[in-house]
Amino acid sequence: MEPFSGVNSSCRILVNCHHQPWPLKNVRRVHLNLRRKNPSVSYPDILRYRGDLKYFSTDQNSQNASNLYPVESNFQHKIQDLQSTYTQLSCQTVLPSEGEVEVFLRGCLNVAQSLSLNVSSSVSCKAEAASTLLTLNHSKSKHKVCQTSPEVEHIIQSTSELAFSIIKHPNVFISPKLLKLYVAVQAALGWPDTLPEVFYLYSHKPVPLRNTSPIRYSKPKPNLFTNAIPQDIAKAALETAYTGKAYKSSRFVRQALLPISLLTITPFAIYTLASQLSNWQTSMDAHTARNVAFLGMMAYLGLTGTVGFIAISTSNDHMNRVTWAPGVPLRQRWIREDERAAIDQVASAWGFRESWRRGDEEGEEWDLIKEWVSRRAMILDRVELMEGMN
Repeated sequence: MEPFSGVNSSCRILVNCHHQPWPLKNVRRVHLNLRRKNPSVSYPDILRYRGDLKYFSTDQNSQNASNLYPVESNFQHKIQDLQSTYTQLSCQTVLPSEGEVEVFLRGCLNVAQSLSLNVSSSVSCKAEAASTLLTLNHSKSKHKVCQTSPEVEHIIQSTSELAFSIIKHPNVFISPKLLKLYVAVQAALGWPDTLPEVFYLYSHKPVPLRNTSPIRYSKPKPNLFTNAIPQDIAKAALETAYTGKAYKSSRFVRQALLPISLLTITPFAIYTLASQLSNWQTSMDAHTARNVAFLGMMAYLGLTGTVGFIAISTSNDHMNRVTWAPGVPLRQRWIREDERAAIDQVASAWGFRESWRRGDEEGEEWDLIKEWVSRRAMILDRVELMEGMN
């Protein structure tokens, strides 16, 4: 493999620009094989939630890994400015406004995005993923994988800790806008470890009361539907978001409240309509005609509504790899559909993209995913629904 332009001739870089939230199986095997051959060498982990997989292979005479990550001095100044801003916000005797916290988080986001651009600008993506993987798999033992420079690791860690500290501060109210900014910061940095805790604080953190001295806090109501994680953010933490009571309550209010309200007033509307129709006939008395019309229309609507609900809750045309296990109640299938769809995306991103190769995945991680799916009353790759099995 020829070295990429803009990179030292003694260094080879593999960048997979394809979106892959989970490590590819072949890359993971190479990574494990290299670790077994050189147990004393530390290898970098996959940058989760970043989308890009970056592996760096250097010769023994290559320059330091920090040359691949040119760290400008202004990054240190930005970190110092963020630290001073955090000190000012945390030491205030009054509650910081949402705008001040938003400006602080946007500063963290600018640092994260600038760092990502600085890293990506040092290399150019010119090789196909398959060819580079084959080249890496046949590489000689003189190549090794190097870690990110300590300066970059320090900047990433400092920015992540500052964002987490401000969002966790007791005097900061976590609004949906601030939560979205925080998730964007951690996603750009590749540090999603704090997302579940922040999602938990979103609905359980005490709410600071304004115009109180000293500052007092009100007890939150975590199961209230307004405390549900927004859907575009909830996919980052399934355990804390989709499986929570607040999200289920929110889904019920958003999608089922109006139909149930209409269903509640339907008998009264049908009774009124039947009473009016009974006056337009002469074959029987008005009382009997009203009862017959009322029972007939109620039976028709009840039958068609039940069949429609069963058809909607049991349809699987929109399911890719994860389906419901037999015996799951229809009500649970509907209320947990977003959870199943998110798990389906995770499984589809991890496994093979070709439909005819599904079922050939193997490895400890894949077995863990299958067990994780089965514990949620779901089935990964049901045989009768796979291509060529029906």
